[in-house]
Amino acid sequence: MVVSGTNIKHEQPRNQGTGSLLLRRGPFDAEEELEATLLESFNSLEMHLKPPFQLHSRTPADLVKLNQALVYGILTQQQSQQLYVMHLAATTRDGYAGFTTILIRLVQESYLKLLDQPRHHLLWLVKELIGFAAAEVDTLCLSLLRRIVGGDTSHWNVWLAGQMLNIFSSNWTWLVDHSSVLTGALFTFLRLLPDHFMSKSPDILELRHDEIVFCVKILRERFQDCLVIGRDLVRLLQDVACIREFESIWKDLLSNPSAFNAIGFSDIAQLYVVRTPNRYLTSRLTPEMETYIRFILTHVQMGAQQRYQTWFVQRFLNTPESETLVCDLIRFICCAHHPPNQILQSDIIPRWAVIGWLLKCCKSHHVEANAKLALFYDWLFFMKKTDNLMNIEPALLLMVNSIPKYVGLTHCLLEFLFLCMNHYDPGRKDLIWCGVTASIDILIEKGVVQSLVSLSSSPHLAASLKKKLIECFPTYCHEAKGMSKVSSTTVIAVQSTHSKRIEAPPNIESKQDTLENHADELRTSESAGQMNMEFQNHSVGSPPCKRQKIGSEDTCSQGQDVILPKLSTEHLLSKEISSAVLKKEKFAAMKVHDDLSVLLQGSHKEAVVAFQKFLSLNLFKSKGTDNGENLDDRNFYTLARDITNILKRNDIGFCVPLHGYSPDLLEEDEIMSVTSVVFRAYTQSFHPKLLQMLLSWHAQGFDVGARLLCYSCRLAEYVTTFRTTSLMGSKPRQVSQYSQEHEKQSDGSRRKISLLSMFTWHEELRKELNDMAFQEINVLQQAVELVCPVESKEDAAISMCFMAYKKFLKGLNNKGSVSVEGFHCDDSTDISHGHGISEGQADDLRHWLIKDLKICLGWSIPRLLSILSLIFNYLPDLCTGDEEVIKLLVSTMDPSYFAKLELKLSLKELLIAGAPLARVQTLIQHSLLWDCSEQQYLWRLLVAEWQNLSPISISELVKSCALFLKPELHCEAVSGLLSLLRRQYPTVLMIITILLLPKDFARFAAAVLATWMSCDAANFLGCLTCIVTKKLHCKAELLGDYVQHPIDGSVGSPLATFTWYLDNLLRTRDEQSKVELMEIRATVLKLKEQCKSNVASDGPTSSGRNQI
Repeated sequence: MVVSGTNIKHEQPRNQGTGSLLLRRGPFDAEEELEATLLESFNSLEMHLKPPFQLHSRTPADLVKLNQALVYGILTQQQSQQLYVMHLAATTRDGYAGFTTILIRLVQESYLKLLDQPRHHLLWLVKELIGFAAAEVDTLCLSLLRRIVGGDTSHWNVWLAGQMLNIFSSNWTWLVDHSSVLTGALFTFLRLLPDHFMSKSPDILELRHDEIVFCVKILRERFQDCLVIGRDLVRLLQDVACIREFESIWKDLLSNPSAFNAIGFSDIAQLYVVRTPNRYLTSRLTPEMETYIRFILTHVQMGAQQRYQTWFVQRFLNTPESETLVCDLIRFICCAHHPPNQILQSDIIPRWAVIGWLLKCCKSHHVEANAKLALFYDWLFFMKKTDNLMNIEPALLLMVNSIPKYVGLTHCLLEFLFLCMNHYDPGRKDLIWCGVTASIDILIEKGVVQSLVSLSSSPHLAASLKKKLIECFPTYCHEAKGMSKVSSTTVIAVQSTHSKRIEAPPNIESKQDTLENHADELRTSESAGQMNMEFQNHSVGSPPCKRQKIGSEDTCSQGQDVILPKLSTEHLLSKEISSAVLKKEKFAAMKVHDDLSVLLQGSHKEAVVAFQKFLSLNLFKSKGTDNGENLDDRNFYTLARDITNILKRNDIGFCVPLHGYSPDLLEEDEIMSVTSVVFRAYTQSFHPKLLQMLLSWHAQGFDVGARLLCYSCRLAEYVTTFRTTSLMGSKPRQVSQYSQEHEKQSDGSRRKISLLSMFTWHEELRKELNDMAFQEINVLQQAVELVCPVESKEDAAISMCFMAYKKFLKGLNNKGSVSVEGFHCDDSTDISHGHGISEGQADDLRHWLIKDLKICLGWSIPRLLSILSLIFNYLPDLCTGDEEVIKLLVSTMDPSYFAKLELKLSLKELLIAGAPLARVQTLIQHSLLWDCSEQQYLWRLLVAEWQNLSPISISELVKSCALFLKPELHCEAVSGLLSLLRRQYPTVLMIITILLLPKDFARFAAAVLATWMSCDAANFLGCLTCIVTKKLHCKAELLGDYVQHPIDGSVGSPLATFTWYLDNLLRTRDEQSKVELMEIRATVLKLKEQCKSNVASDGPTSSGRNQI
């Protein structure tokens, strides 16, 4: 082409074989209509596009032709594009709307065929149009965002993402004024971040950093605009919540919504109930994907779809990374593609069949889980007034129609649905139950299916799943054996209650006090349906349900804060009868109290059972029936002293030391003793009066805390041992007298008896006591389950034990001032093992925990080691990262125990050091004063725990350790750090961090780099090349606080030492293996020269320890 006046010819890149300057096409491909139109307009007006511009009025047809010519010229003519933009600005009459419309059409129809130069020009032109405030440029940006494909880390896809991110960041004011683009960009980059974090390519490092900064800025500064995205914003944030920069955002979203300064936003439930607009879900599919998937769903007949599906996989799902697109496709099919009745009534392949095929395309477990969540996500928060029936229809039809041929798929989907209902958001479990129930209601009401009988009565489904289905939705499984029908009026009443609850999500938790004030009116068997029935020693009158039966004592609720309708006369009458029975039993209790010493004079087993009776009749009573006759605080302190004296007189031990230890044998005192009775009662009830007695016994000198800790750990250990040995085909040995009596029973019965003996009441005792006492215990167990997701009743029992132990420590810390008003857990946040206590309070509790651990150390070192390996799991807020606990661990363990613990850390079964860098740094610094063997054990454990940490975390650790470690003095710590780094994968950030170490770490750094080079020379060379070509070692804005000074290349530095190592290595290698080494050495020398030039230009920099 010839540019004005200069007569200099510039050769433009052309598509080989076709001569096209705009689009890439094969030698046999026809020219596209759009390209032909643009080229024709440019050829006819090229001579008129140069100054002086013709500013006379033009007809609409002439303006269209002019815009077409300018589009073609700007995209293909590099030397004249500025001139053409000036022409465009001088001649436009519609605010650039006509010009931008042509670009939008080009992006939507032909972006994939654009040559490299037109792509660059197009992105440059977008920046110019934003500066001109051109009309429809927001639509153009959204079209380009749609061209960024999820699950694709190829060069051009990463390049486009980086370019769009740069455009938005440099035009922040414009972006804020166009909320549709702002929210669309946030939705896009939140979706892309997990894919980019999974990629190990060094080219994505800078893009990933920019994406995080961009998304965090939007969420912190413009969260009000983000609310329009709705529930899928939460779904995307869950995938990035593990990224360090998003952790605080996720925590604020769950527990501190006011931090976002969004007007009217007070709870995450407000996002849950907002349906995500279809434009966001469609934006994650390229136009080609949308066209092809819609074609399959509107033209392909059922039975003839295989070749179309194969072609679709080959085109869009042909790489392992691309399987993450399955979630986007499922969300699009469910929410954005709603076929008309003509399609629904035809033999066209239905949506549920396509979704079933997509689920089978998932190879990774996490992708499969995300795909199932995408399928059921609208179920969890469905609202009849705002949500669409078509969004939830495919999931139910897929489960129903997959039986019997694909029953495994139905099994997996049902299991996943129940898992979400119970554990997706335990704090808002009632909202999710209402959403799923409303979904089933409307699907059956509208005739999508007639009932759930095909699932609940199917012989192909597992019995446990059918049982859960019947328990949750009894109305629609009424043909199942043994289930009673629920009247239609009841269903209507319950549905109206659900609707009111869902419409006000910020007030979901506002009625907790109402439930507690009506504890006498609420008796629920919900926990029995969720836990393993093998661990339940009392029968359940009726299967647990989620719908209310008005006027029945067995009323069940959907969640804790569902308020029941007005109770019937029958219920009130039964309540009076129960009160009379309790009054009669009160006098019996006092008689037992007076004759306790007589009851304890029988055999050992009889004495234990008598003591159980005594505690139950005096402690576990229904509220509102005491009439002031129960024992108060002072009486229970006195009672504790009296019990101690009675036990001594009868030669019955209480909280005796546990000398010796066997991992597979339970001692008699751990199963059938007064001590175990007290602990069972306390850990099941959290009764404040019983806690007062335990504190009193502690004041009398009994090792209550140590024994309670042993009891909790023994239960956790035995359950774990039983599961492991059961999988291996053997059974744990149990030699106590109690279990020997049942040695001839079946394996299942023996399992039930041996475990029940540790944490449940005997069946004969329950028969003699009133049912109200046990219903109170059930309510408290449900409180644990609502805040602590568990897989079985064993796990719930373990959680309750450790929570009870923590409450005991709190009682010690408060000097025994435990309130006895009320009969409920006063601090449910403890159940989460953690995160509900302050750091100061945790320090106080650690003091008492350390005392108990030292007592256990005096009893038996193996017992202490067993306890230590468990409390890191169940009391992480007190143990993880604590110096005293960790020192006690490394100072007592032997090699065999160490090997087991190292495996657990490697498998992420527990954490010892934890995540906070400040705590870890303090731990390492203080450990320098420990014995050599203790330091070696510590570092081996740290290496096992940290071997899979992110490069950023490892880099932070290296940076902090280099501030106080001295290789010549702290050889154990330096050796441990070297072992940790040698297990890492070389990345750009890691290499720069090592090269920035002080000179006294030069040989250390060279050893690390040499290990990385020998393990993966190609990747190591690629990272070095990336550092040199992009000068990443100088980009402080990219690497943050990691780079404050240039890399030192002088003599004695890590870089110089590594160069010396390469020179020596080259002398010993043969000619064939020298090639790759020579490339690495050349790259290192280039880096060295760059560092010297940086030092020369910036002046002398401080060396040594100030370099980090």
